[in-house]
Amino acid sequence: MESSDSARPSHVLSRAVGPLARVWITAVAYDRPCQGYELGFNLGPHVGDSPAKVMANRQQLAGLIGADLGLGRPARIAWMDQVHGDRVAQADVGATPQADALLLQRSALVASCADAAAVMVADCLPLVLASDDGALMAAVHAGRRGAMAGIATKTVDQMVERGANASAIHAFIGPHICGKCYEVPADLAAQAAKLSPQAASRTRQDTPAIDLEALVRSQLLEVGLPSANIASEQVCTFENEAYFSYRRSRHTGRFALLIAPVGHAETNP
Repeated sequence: MESSDSARPSHVLSRAVGPLARVWITAVAYDRPCQGYELGFNLGPHVGDSPAKVMANRQQLAGLIGADLGLGRPARIAWMDQVHGDRVAQADVGATPQADALLLQRSALVASCADAAAVMVADCLPLVLASDDGALMAAVHAGRRGAMAGIATKTVDQMVERGANASAIHAFIGPHICGKCYEVPADLAAQAAKLSPQAASRTRQDTPAIDLEALVRSQLLEVGLPSANIASEQVCTFENEAYFSYRRSRHTGRFALLIAPVGHAETNP
């Protein structure tokens, strides 16, 4: 999966997800003017950052994605009020549902559907999914609780119910805390291991840990996604300061993964 146009801002990367979808990944961008507040390109309105700056960051991102998609206007992005649960909601324009997955349906019959769906994180695992034909895609927030509750598989199930074939769904796992850094109490590690033996991990200090990617990957395989269809950025947010990390610094922002279908033709505002 290759990066798109090299002229794009350094704090926004783009990747293909299957043949008819793209994901955008935002980074910290500490070099941006932050008005004295060290939260860089923060997209989270709930972390104590300036609301005006967060809105400006979101507007810049919408403009970039709209240009990439050839919309002739800023992209309409659907955001969630993420609650570490397992609810899947529709990615509608102007709505901010309490959910941990947004389903984006590309259809003339779904006029309220957004152009792109977003998931915000700062160590939790961000996952995007896209059907081979680009008709269905999703943005998923898979923190420990959501991942263990099966948010990834429930999202795939919702896509299948709407006509997708699990074997033709592509997945992309964004930057998140890795299994060598995500230390947890032994009982939580044991619970994760019961769900998937691969989820059991150890830190570099040999303490119990959870490998969120291994857990989510095993769940996706279990519901029928081919291994070849599951890609990962393979970046640890705790170790890489290009990304916000709640474990590294409790006072931090949120970066995002956003997914959208390619090939839009609409240009109306």
